[in-house]
Amino acid sequence: MISFVFAVWIGRQLMQLWMPDSKVHELYTAACGLYVCWLTLRACVMIAQWAPLGWDNLVAKITEWFLIVSSCSPT
Repeated sequence: MISFVFAVWIGRQLMQLWMPDSKVHELYTAACGLYVCWLTLRACVMIAQWAPLGWDNLVAKITEWFLIVSSCSPT
C-alpha cells in the first residue's frame, strides 16, 4: 500500500511538471510513478552488480552505457 501511494505521489509530481494546468487521470499518474520507481530500482541494482568491479570499471561501464544511449537518441 505504501509503495503504491508513493508511486502515485511521484507520478503526480512528474505530471504536474509536464502538464501544470490540466487534470490527469489517476491511472496515468500511477503508471508514471510505478515506471519511475522501477527505473530507479533497476539502476540501483545494476550499479550494485557493477560495484565489485571497482571504481574505474564502474565509471567505464557508466560511460559505455551513456554513449550507447546517447547514440540512440534522435537528436
